[in-house]
Amino acid sequence: MQIPSKLALPIGFIAFYCIGLALFGWANYTTHFQTLLDHADQKLALAATASDRLLPAKLHSAPLAQQMSRTEEEAIAKTLTSFAQEMQLAYVYTLVQHQGKLRFTSSSAAPGEFESKQYKLIYWSEYDDASPQINKAIQTLKPASAEYTDQWGSFRSYFLPRIAEDGTVYIVGADLNISAVHALAMESMQRAVANGVLLTILCLPFILIARRNFLANIALREQAYFKDPLTHLPNKNQLEKDLASCFHPHLVMLNIDRFYYVTSSYGQAFGNMLLCEFAYNLANYTHPSLKNMRVYHIHNDEFAVLVDQHFHNEQNLHVFNDFYNCVSQTQYRMPDGNMIALDLHIGVTAELDDPLELAQLALRKAQETNTSIIFYNSTESLPESYLSNIKKIQLIKDSFENNRVIAYFHPIVDARTGNIEKYEVLSRIVDDAGKVIMLPDEFVPLMQRSRNYGLLTLSMLQQAIDISRVEKVELSINFSTHDIIDPELANKIVKLVSQSGIAKQLHFELLETDSLVDEKSLTHFIMRLKRLGCRVGLDDLGKAYSNFDRLMSLPIDFVKIDRGVMARLEQDTDAQEITQKIVQFARTKKITTVAEYCYTPEVCKLAANLGIDYLQGHWLAEPEAHINRKVRAF
Repeated sequence: MQIPSKLALPIGFIAFYCIGLALFGWANYTTHFQTLLDHADQKLALAATASDRLLPAKLHSAPLAQQMSRTEEEAIAKTLTSFAQEMQLAYVYTLVQHQGKLRFTSSSAAPGEFESKQYKLIYWSEYDDASPQINKAIQTLKPASAEYTDQWGSFRSYFLPRIAEDGTVYIVGADLNISAVHALAMESMQRAVANGVLLTILCLPFILIARRNFLANIALREQAYFKDPLTHLPNKNQLEKDLASCFHPHLVMLNIDRFYYVTSSYGQAFGNMLLCEFAYNLANYTHPSLKNMRVYHIHNDEFAVLVDQHFHNEQNLHVFNDFYNCVSQTQYRMPDGNMIALDLHIGVTAELDDPLELAQLALRKAQETNTSIIFYNSTESLPESYLSNIKKIQLIKDSFENNRVIAYFHPIVDARTGNIEKYEVLSRIVDDAGKVIMLPDEFVPLMQRSRNYGLLTLSMLQQAIDISRVEKVELSINFSTHDIIDPELANKIVKLVSQSGIAKQLHFELLETDSLVDEKSLTHFIMRLKRLGCRVGLDDLGKAYSNFDRLMSLPIDFVKIDRGVMARLEQDTDAQEITQKIVQFARTKKITTVAEYCYTPEVCKLAANLGIDYLQGHWLAEPEAHINRKVRAF
């Protein structure tokens, strides 16, 4: 029988709780049982020592098998029985070994034996089912403990070897019913389990509140990721997710022309109000031929409409023309009282493959040609740039299948010593002869668009691990927020690093150009890598200087100054000032700095004089498909 999905989580939690409670109870039982045994052994040792002093001094010095009267034996037995009862023991007794057999020389009686006059004489009787530990104690003359069962019951016993005046070795034994120890341990376990259940009941309201807050936090994070904070419409992330499940997508990309005039004339606050009103009108648009329309706020003045519906012939052209006419003729009131209609451009596609890219291309063409609406569908010739990209995507796919996406290694040099500190791992696509035919700037954006970027990261990481293990060098691998947004990919990266055994030789560089959509998730991922022993840095710092403080708040170990800053370093004092500020701030955070694009010896010297720790550039050494251990001196 299949469990309903709504009950699966509660049932799973209850099962997990019960298993956990059982394990807790068992752990408590075994721990307390061992503690009780330790106390029992101490008690038994004390009893054995004391009972030996209660016996006649000559009991074990006299000739073996001597006759002992019933009166004498009963007197000894009564003394030992009284002592055993006072100590809450089962039995105390003495034994000797004669001709390889153990024989009793004294013993306390069982409860009620004297009262019922059923006491049996035990002196010199054989002890057939004795514990092997007794013989061991006789041979080693060292005390021994045992837990065993004989004809009188199950006991925890202590055997104390003694030597009589004539040299005879005898054993003083003391027994405790083991069932009593188990009963006490069971009682302790029951109390512990009961307390655990009671504590759970008392904490349950707090657990439920924490769970509610946790789920609410997840919902807020999901809302922040999938919804626009201004218009509260679904955003581009939600659009990409919805497109993946569409069977007949018709995607409309819509842009408000020259919207910046509105914000510059009436202010950002009014511009935001106008966007919200426009979004409301879009979301409430209806058409008799539209059955399933969803509206998205992509960015600022750009919106999207997705219709997952099959149209007959050219019905879609008429439907979206009607849509354009309606939304473009809607009047909006300005702060000065005037009513105006917004100028719009629309790009539409009905293609199942890559609809977002095609709709954006159609929109750009509409803007460039100042055309109200442009359609890209199966009846229209697709843009040449798009067709070119399709060919490149196929080339990239073939390259992965044939292991032609390979790692190149670019040395990073210590600015003080000129020695190679580590290597950055750079990806290249090569032909069958090993010649580079495509660089990352060309194929990485296409891989991100086709959602195959994770293949590149995992491939470069695996190649880096293999090389680092053999060459014993430190390597730095690039990663982006694309690697973190996908939990499965993030876990694969961490697993690869963890299983490599060389995490301390691996560094990771976060591409600073990526949008930090969730800084908490990014920080969490960075800390997962750092806990394994990796060092994590920030690439291209300086490209978005306004985000400098925010980015530097991440738990990073090094930063790489953007090549755009380094390219102007010799001639531009602003670039030098930016570099100095980065170096100064990094030092306060104990973060090392790396300057990339060191293209001349003069730039290398200037960067070193500005306090940069490490240098990288084609003048120092070119990236190569193998580990190059030579660089130019500067």
